[in-house]
Amino acid sequence: MPEVLFCLDSESVKHPGLVGLGDEKLESLPWIRVCSNALEARSLAKESNSPKEVWIASSDDMDAINLAAAIKVEAKDKPVMLIAAQPTGSMMSRARMAGIEAVLDERAFAQHYAKTKHAYSSGQNHPEGGKLATSILVLSASGGVGKSTVSALAASMTAAAGLRTLLVDADLQYGSTSSLLKDAKEISSADILTDLNTLPSAIDEHVITVTTAPARLEQAESLSCELPTLLDLASTLFDVVVVDAGPFWDDTQLALMERCTKTIFVIDQRASSIKSCKRAIDLLIRCGMATGPIRFALNRCSKTAPYSSMDLACALHGATVFELKDGGREVEELMSVGMAESLIAAQNPLAESLEKLLSDCLPALPPASKQDQRKRSNGSLLDALRSPSPVRKSRKKELQ
Repeated sequence: MPEVLFCLDSESVKHPGLVGLGDEKLESLPWIRVCSNALEARSLAKESNSPKEVWIASSDDMDAINLAAAIKVEAKDKPVMLIAAQPTGSMMSRARMAGIEAVLDERAFAQHYAKTKHAYSSGQNHPEGGKLATSILVLSASGGVGKSTVSALAASMTAAAGLRTLLVDADLQYGSTSSLLKDAKEISSADILTDLNTLPSAIDEHVITVTTAPARLEQAESLSCELPTLLDLASTLFDVVVVDAGPFWDDTQLALMERCTKTIFVIDQRASSIKSCKRAIDLLIRCGMATGPIRFALNRCSKTAPYSSMDLACALHGATVFELKDGGREVEELMSVGMAESLIAAQNPLAESLEKLLSDCLPALPPASKQDQRKRSNGSLLDALRSPSPVRKSRKKELQ
């Protein structure tokens, strides 16, 4: 039985180059079922022994986005991937509302296709079973709110839970998120965006992979527009992608927000930070962006803090606000030397409150694979870190 249902119009079946697949003979591949008729595709997707994953680029008689939404309604358990030459903001919003797992441009889709083809040609099952990453964008509307710290801690927690994690530093000018994670595997954004084949080779099952700013500052502007493509590809390779957003609210920022599963909007205790947040939300509303996936996080909360989550919720007209507790001097002391794992293992209040926020953003943790060396305890992200893996223990001995 084919593992993938691929919906293409008849012309694209004859000429796969129209969707970025060159001269591939799609109908001859045993793991793909090619379908051009929308009704037939919907019928196949609903069958109990139907393919595990659905790719939709086009059809002869129905718009791709409408077909993808219909299949998602009728076959909720099937991961659905929408392919478009140039995904628009409207398409991304509609896809999110329909529950479609990913919208890939042709470049990212070609990479996903090549990876899937290699898996089947080597006699393996689909390595991810069609599952795409949970992507979390961490952003703010003002500096100094702790956005990068939250990003690094979130990535550390998901990696400790046995999930392959990529941390994307989207500040391509002065980003330094990698300095908060001394044991992470670093790879330059410039290398990835110049050659997307670099990203699959950067996957490490045991440590976080983190992207770094390009060595040359002048490369930042030309590469920033490629960040959505990087995110599209990463969603097919990793379990979790955490994006530490750049400082500018521009088209790239909005494109990343459209693609991410959840957004964590970090605000701190300054009145100016709350005002900036309200201005940013007004911008999103004017741009027609969905605000439902946003999780507001009020950082540095304590009994003596000037604002509480209730105050911020009132300012944001009843939005749900999570409190991130003030972790004290320990946060700066440990994060400044890249010891995020030590901060979490110490049960710092910031880390413990962030765990609750992540639990709301992430789906239930899948069962650990036999190859997964990290330990989990009742699905708790923090418990996973408090029971270090053999790999983590050996690294600590090397440092001592």
